[in-house]
Amino acid sequence: RNGIQTAVRGVVNYAGMSVDKYGYCYMMRFSAPGFDPVDSSPFEVSIGPPTSLSVSTQPGSFRPGYTFGVLPVVSIVDRGGNVVALDALNDRIQVSLMQHNTTAAATLFGTVQIRAVRGVASWTDLMIKLKGDGYSLSFNRVAGGMQDIESNKFNLVPGEAQALRVSTAPNGGSPGNFLTSQPKVEVADAGGNFVDAGVHLVTANLYRDGLLSQIPIIGPQCLDFDCIGQCGLTPCADPRTACPTCVAAPNATTGSSASRVFTSAGIATFTQLAVEFAGEGYTVRFTSS
Repeated sequence: RNGIQTAVRGVVNYAGMSVDKYGYCYMMRFSAPGFDPVDSSPFEVSIGPPTSLSVSTQPGSFRPGYTFGVLPVVSIVDRGGNVVALDALNDRIQVSLMQHNTTAAATLFGTVQIRAVRGVASWTDLMIKLKGDGYSLSFNRVAGGMQDIESNKFNLVPGEAQALRVSTAPNGGSPGNFLTSQPKVEVADAGGNFVDAGVHLVTANLYRDGLLSQIPIIGPQCLDFDCIGQCGLTPCADPRTACPTCVAAPNATTGSSASRVFTSAGIATFTQLAVEFAGEGYTVRFTSS
């Protein structure tokens, strides 16, 4: 940095001057009004001993259930911020997840402890599944001797619909009568977070011992259904209202049938489902295209 000092008896003594970045052929130039400037001899500034950690690349581009789009990079640096190219086998950096606003316990997936190669630790597979606000990553040097450092805070919002999960399982009942417990199915993203956006058609098929059953699953009937807005013989402005649950005609080969329900706020609620014949090993498989 530049320094201005007053000459005392023709002599200027500088103190506390420093150069933060290492390099070669540095020179200092001294000037004063009425005099020609004069340069010092060239000198070198070397990298100092390691003193701290620095987040070289902040994590970013987050999607629950997917590897971070931008993965963090942490460097071991000296007082001037220069990377200290250490290759000691015990120079390992560990990352942990911090939750500032989210109460549910989230997990940081991936390789959390890696070696700093020539003073730089670059992660390749970090992921968080649970949505939340106010996450950050904390980094510490396993060998100690340096203060932990924290990344910028970030949020994770639910991603696009990727999966179904049964929130209320079908159960009970007698042949030809409504199931005691009617199923509900939720839409989730790749991280398992509930997704309430969009409208999805969920299909329920009856299986027995892992195979598609020839026994139909019974529910409210629609004479015709094409997912576009036709329900029975009357066009529907909103098929979710006019025909919330539809059962397709039995398959000509298997004799099975399927019940279909549109989601509302991310939930497909099946009603009046029944199985015509008694039996064991029944399951209901839910799909959405």
